[in-house]
Amino acid sequence: MREAMAMSLVVALPDQRQARRSARQELVRQVELGATASEARRRCPVPMHRTTVYRLLKRVGQEGEQAFSERRHGHPVKLRGEVLTWLLDYCQSHASVSSSELQHLIAERFNLSVSVSQLNRVRAAHGVRRVPPLREKQAKAGLTIARGYHEQAGSLLLLAAAAETGLLTQLEQALPPAPDPHCLPLAGSPAVRQRLMLTLLFLGAVGLQRTWDLRGYTADGLALLTGRTHAYGYRYTEAFLSQVACADGAERFTNTLGSWATHLWHPVETAAEAEHPHHLQALTCYLDGHRKPVYSDVLLPRGLVGRLGVVLGCRALLLLHDAQGHPLFVTTHRGDQHLTTSAPTFLERYEQQVQTSHVARMIVDREGMATEFLARLHAEGRIVVTILQTNQYRDLSSFSKVGSFEPLSTDTHGKVIREEHPDEPLCLQVALIRDLRRRVEAQSNPEEAGYPLRWDRDLSLEEQAWWRDG
Repeated sequence: MREAMAMSLVVALPDQRQARRSARQELVRQVELGATASEARRRCPVPMHRTTVYRLLKRVGQEGEQAFSERRHGHPVKLRGEVLTWLLDYCQSHASVSSSELQHLIAERFNLSVSVSQLNRVRAAHGVRRVPPLREKQAKAGLTIARGYHEQAGSLLLLAAAAETGLLTQLEQALPPAPDPHCLPLAGSPAVRQRLMLTLLFLGAVGLQRTWDLRGYTADGLALLTGRTHAYGYRYTEAFLSQVACADGAERFTNTLGSWATHLWHPVETAAEAEHPHHLQALTCYLDGHRKPVYSDVLLPRGLVGRLGVVLGCRALLLLHDAQGHPLFVTTHRGDQHLTTSAPTFLERYEQQVQTSHVARMIVDREGMATEFLARLHAEGRIVVTILQTNQYRDLSSFSKVGSFEPLSTDTHGKVIREEHPDEPLCLQVALIRDLRRRVEAQSNPEEAGYPLRWDRDLSLEEQAWWRDG
């Protein structure tokens, strides 16, 4: 049986060639007797395509008897005889063997080069396809986090910490009331509002960046975290978010986050302070402003984006940090609004919302050095710490109550390179730092004008001391 199957892959024998030649001659004879090409093709014992029949008739009209000769000699089939018999036996006894492994075995055993595609065709023709082996599932040795899910795990931990510190409860209470007339989903039950808010907070925990990603989300993680059988879809969640935004939800959440962060990092320590709210905690805070570019089809107020160094449509971000770097309050404003314009209202809003703390000392960048701005802060009883450029003052005589400088930083050799003024209570405080590495060009003496100039007079001070850089 296998020998007969092997012979089917061998090139045509002389008897077979003669039979095909006779069939072609009979087909042409029938057409010459008046039969159509389709009728002659159906009567032909050798299957032929209709296009092949017309090509044969054309060649017979041009070449005569030469058109019936066999011109395709073909190539001998490699997988025949002993090789094919061994291949079929080996595939039956090793059902999981791959064609690439068979390729190497045939090359070693028979010194024969066969392509993998030819092996696949032969195996498919003889019904000895590869059966992949069953693999046992290995038990996990411990908790593992897949690649790319570290941020999601961190988001989950942050949300767990927020739940422990009472943030989720405060955010639920800060949700705006239902609109009038009542419209779902904001007008839904408290449980629905809570689950929708949890859906928004847990997007990062399941690897989603925005509500639009919910369109293709089919997993069960978000539903499990929000207490539902299936997670909310994109349209329902987006409708809830839109209704919250239209109902002044951003301002509500901003005030709630500011109050929560302050009570978390600066809690009321004694019961006496809690009973007397007029005793405010004095905080040292850092006020910083950023501009974040916003790419939109709508024209937005433009401002200088410091990170990019270009003027773009943007939103101004105001952040208030405490002395340990914890963010206490964050708001957004127009992109063309300056820090000195929005900072007083920003501080007033923060202290009014918190009611237990007062920003007594404020650290601000040099963009806050404006006379009206500083005068207002001084009138409110605040101390300001900032940084001045050298072109904003003449020398130390521009300041009052200047004492001795103390070492601030040293180089690798222990040499003092920067000094600072000691911390003394001032109504309007400016941090004085003197950089000893900077050299100031001395004024020329009129009495020495007649002497010849040095050879390196045209070089800068840094280029003159070139050996110090090494």
